Amino acid sequence: MKKILFLVLISCLTQVSALTPKSGKATNYCEQIVYAHGILLKAQIECGYRKNNNKLISSSAQCVKDQLGEEYGKQVLNSGMKEFDRHVNKDGKESSCKYVLEKFPDYVWK
Repeated sequence: MKKILFLVLISCLTQVSALTPKSGKATNYCEQIVYAHGILLKAQIECGYRKNNNKLISSSAQCVKDQLGEEYGKQVLNSGMKEFDRHVNKDGKESSCKYVLEKFPDYVWK
């Protein structure tokens, strides 16, 4: 069920092209996890949420360590954070924060 929520998050807040790496290959699971972590981390910072899901944080860190590497992992995380910013610019901060809180209560808390 939680994997489905990630896919919904990614499809609702992003465009498929935003997830495509420079190599042009389809994204892998770890890229999606780190990208989603970036979106939710930025939401936590911008919206004042007090906490982010620890399992997501450890999965993201493990993906960076084992598959993506530090440099590329940071790029993917930053891309996720920038995606949240694009959503805020399009729909407003209040709307974006409310959306994340309502749709992903297992991942961010007030």
